[in-house]
Amino acid sequence: MHRTIAFCLSLFSTLLLIAGDPSWQGKSIAQWNEKDAKQVLVNSPWVKRAAVSLLFQPSEDQLRAGGYMGGGKGVGLDSLELTTLVGGGNRHPNSVAKKPGSLLVRWESASLVRKAEAKLEDSNAPGWDGEYYAVAVYGVPVEAGRLDEPGRAGELKRLGLLKREGMKDVKAAKVEITASGAGLATVLYLFPRTAAITPDEKRVEFSAQLGRMFLAQYFYPKDMQYQGKLEL
Repeated sequence: MHRTIAFCLSLFSTLLLIAGDPSWQGKSIAQWNEKDAKQVLVNSPWVKRAAVSLLFQPSEDQLRAGGYMGGGKGVGLDSLELTTLVGGGNRHPNSVAKKPGSLLVRWESASLVRKAEAKLEDSNAPGWDGEYYAVAVYGVPVEAGRLDEPGRAGELKRLGLLKREGMKDVKAAKVEITASGAGLATVLYLFPRTAAITPDEKRVEFSAQLGRMFLAQYFYPKDMQYQGKLEL
């Protein structure tokens, strides 16, 4: 019994040590192995799991009144295991239903994230170049986000934001949608660096609306540093 308790405590301490001091932090990027690269892309300050909320689904009559016809059946939402919306015509169009689903959000423009993707030869990583803050949302159901509709990227661009306390919201300058197979896609948001983010800022909120899905996620600049340099 005592041996079992001692073993469990030792294992727990080891896990805490690993979680608190990832191996990649003490190495140069050139020294990273595949395990280091995977840690950066899966469990680091540049990667989050963002909870997804479902927005109110208008009825056919409401769609017609707003100039839209058909659609809006929520096809593809089951891939996120999201709850079914309940509500009638009296519900506010921007009201949100509770959700258990989530999507992976990654701060793509950090150079160490790009190097980790290259190390793993990640074919799902967005291909882009330029002076932007880039944030990608992975595994978005194409049908649920209506990503296959013409002009969809332009609409998503208007609904993608970076928010900071006491500062004007930064709107996405461009959105790129890349199919990743199995009815899913990666949506990449590119934000201008006109108002640079600094390490002293408490947090940056990324928010986006994709069809009926809404997500918002905090990133913390003080944690997004590698070997003393802010990586955004």
